Amino acid sequence: MKFFQISLISLFILNVQELCSQSLKDPVRQFVRQELPQWKLLPADFEDAIVLDDFESGGFHYVYFQQTFRGVAVFNGILNVVEPPSGVKRISGVRFVPNLAKRVEAQSVKIDAVQALSSALTHLGIPWSGSPVLISSVNGKGSKRLYQKVEFEKQGSVEENIPAELVWTVLEERIELSWNIRIKLKNDWWELRVSALNGEVLEKNNWVSHCSF
Repeated sequence: MKFFQISLISLFILNVQELCSQSLKDPVRQFVRQELPQWKLLPADFEDAIVLDDFESGGFHYVYFQQTFRGVAVFNGILNVVEPPSGVKRISGVRFVPNLAKRVEAQSVKIDAVQALSSALTHLGIPWSGSPVLISSVNGKGSKRLYQKVEFEKQGSVEENIPAELVWTVLEERIELSWNIRIKLKNDWWELRVSALNGEVLEKNNWVSHCSF
């Protein structure tokens, strides 16, 4: 599910206005705005939210919002709205960060994607020859200018090109600007959050399940 969420973020983040229908008249957005206080969220915490998915199934209407700030998504920062056939909307899950802007406003990129990838490769013990070859690069504009997404060419034991994208990583005591990097190997598919401030590996998860008997 996390991989699906981040993949959607990559597709939509630079086209927020067109894809997210951020009209003040949007009834779902209006509903969420009214409900923010009970979740200890500020209007600013929802202001730049983008729509990850909007669909109907079994008579129910589902809308999934992704929290962003300065064009950068909060990793797994999702808010779900469900509208049953009765029309009474409810919020079924909230992973938005309260007062996000104030908690991250001073952060900027100190470690670029190349340095972050080097840190990730070293952490996983993956050999690499020379400097990573950049295939593509996307940068945000205007109020979304902090956003960056790049892709590096695969090499050696790495089976697919390596995407790296800026995200906000929520830790126990802080929220940190970081690079979300995915590395596909033969028997593992790693996703790591590497600090864009100092290059530290903050989190990692493996999408491949290994069983031992």
